[in-house]
Amino acid sequence: MTKIAIDEEEYKLRFPNFDKFDITEIDKDVKFYYLSLYTSYMKSFTEYLIKNTNIKKYDDELLSSNLKFYPVLYNNKDVYQKLNQNLLKYFYIRNNIYITRLSKEELKFLEKMSLNDRNLTEEEINSFIEKTYRKLIFEGNIDDICYINYGPESPNFFAPNNALVIGVRYDEYINNKMSNDEWNINHDKQREYLNDVISRLREDINSNVKADVYVIYYDEFSIKKKINKENSNNDEKIL
Repeated sequence: MTKIAIDEEEYKLRFPNFDKFDITEIDKDVKFYYLSLYTSYMKSFTEYLIKNTNIKKYDDELLSSNLKFYPVLYNNKDVYQKLNQNLLKYFYIRNNIYITRLSKEELKFLEKMSLNDRNLTEEEINSFIEKTYRKLIFEGNIDDICYINYGPESPNFFAPNNALVIGVRYDEYINNKMSNDEWNINHDKQREYLNDVISRLREDINSNVKADVYVIYYDEFSIKKKINKENSNNDEKIL
């Protein structure tokens, strides 16, 4: 079974949220099963984008730049970025997925994915994601296209409810022994550089998987994250 990347508390922090059921009302075993399926789909969804677009190239481009794009530490990531853990450092799928929209046959296939069935090929999984992700990411009434909020109440966080939404986040406020002037100059260069990368990434995804894609920049003030009272051993080292 796929190791779940998020827990119930984190799952409830998703926003927006059009779930037809309350995860708190299902028993422990079913909850684990559901979160395993959710984790498995999101992992394969990210791998689908990595395989079919150049998102990994743009992610690596930020990492290899000389502008100090420090990745967010594990405990500071929100639910969406945690679901992309170990695959991408900056970009991540910001959509929710609604597993209950899968047919019985599709659900059985996802179960096999979650169980790491070795009989499944990469091509089969890739095809499964291609055929299903559009109906799973749709927010609200599938017959009603509208703009919807994916963060704070600001125009920067709105996108169509049928769009593929990609988040991007790095540790924007780390000082790393820079003076205030040095930090401000570097920060301006970061945002200019990131805007160019976002523009190229959006065009790339749109042309390769024919999706209406929006890329939204997030920082620590525009995400919801689980409050950890204890230190985690999962924190990544600053690069």
